[in-house]
Amino acid sequence: MASALEGRVVALQNELGRPADSTASPGKAGRRIKMTISEGEINAVYRKWSQWYDVASRIGRYVIDPQLRLFDNEIVIAGRVSGIKSVLSLHLIPIAINDQQVGFELDSIRAGVLPIPQTVLAGPRDRLIDTLRSRRLAWQTGAKLSPPNSDAANFMMADVIVKLLEGKRVEGDVILHGSAGWVAARIESLTVQEGSLTATFRILTDEERAEMEAKIKSK
Repeated sequence: MASALEGRVVALQNELGRPADSTASPGKAGRRIKMTISEGEINAVYRKWSQWYDVASRIGRYVIDPQLRLFDNEIVIAGRVSGIKSVLSLHLIPIAINDQQVGFELDSIRAGVLPIPQTVLAGPRDRLIDTLRSRRLAWQTGAKLSPPNSDAANFMMADVIVKLLEGKRVEGDVILHGSAGWVAARIESLTVQEGSLTATFRILTDEERAEMEAKIKSK
């Protein structure tokens, strides 16, 4: 079971790096990749990625054992948070940014099954936001999109978490790790159901990557 899952994770990463044809370079701009991914595969990718880039030591003081769960039209990110004696979960809803891009917005933050009052959440949330903003400055300096690098990926991840915790909408531009390195892509469509999601990613063009890098540097 574990080895089969590991093979599927590697296959997903290889698909991101696969040329569109025999003469194309990996991560060819404009190429679309449609994937159906289970929540187990997403969690496995996160665990592998967090080991490679030492994410656990960076956020482990704040979020312990984060897990992703998928329900009908809902994405739940849950973990134990320092300062709150319960499992904290962020409930995200996919939204349409326009006819060619999907994003996310925060529906609720809960402790167990109950929504958390803002007065209880404020302290731990603000400490986590301050930590991510501090780390984000270093990643911002080193972030590059031609080609994408790990600093850009870390910045994007931190920026998404900060925006969600602040109740802001998140656009579906992502930096994913493929067999040939990091790939900048846009989520064009997304269907979330119990236990899995199906997404269509489009590899960004040079102009779009330049625009993304300019946004990162300006924040």
